[in-house]
Amino acid sequence: MRTTIVEEGVYYHPEDYAGVWRRWLIEGIDFSVAFALSLAITILLLAAVMPADSESQAFADRLTWILLIVWPGVWFLYLVILKRTRIGTLGYLIGRARIVNLKGEMPGILPLTIRLAFATLGPINVITDLFWITGDDNRQALRDKFAGTYVINKLAQPAGRGKVVYRSYSMMFNFMFREVQRPG
Repeated sequence: MRTTIVEEGVYYHPEDYAGVWRRWLIEGIDFSVAFALSLAITILLLAAVMPADSESQAFADRLTWILLIVWPGVWFLYLVILKRTRIGTLGYLIGRARIVNLKGEMPGILPLTIRLAFATLGPINVITDLFWITGDDNRQALRDKFAGTYVINKLAQPAGRGKVVYRSYSMMFNFMFREVQRPG
């Protein structure tokens, strides 16, 4: 006997997906906050470990380690860990939005890490990524497609359920993304 498991997800009303301008607002606020926090912590740590001779190799080594640990750490804590909480980031609070997975639940750390990696490392830059939203039925940025997430209005409720399917996209390369199929 062969058992087939069909995964179901949720979809939302078109007006419940965060549009490009709201997403630009959220991104601008969140990247500004993460940058400011990283800079502030770096300055505080440098002040604490700065030797009398700031031209020394030891200072350069400390600065390198501070930058390699503080900046990715702050960005990860702010844009992955804090985003997973009910509070969310400042951008999501001001933009009155939240992020969910294809089942309408809070996404895990891995999908949010994937989103962060695509936003900061590429291969698709943030501008192209966000403008992709304008032509997508679910207003998903490319990083949302890779991560299986939606950015929706804070109070949005699912409009219905559908089967999770794989759709092919060609953008210099061929990609298969999981999406929720709407009935009809």
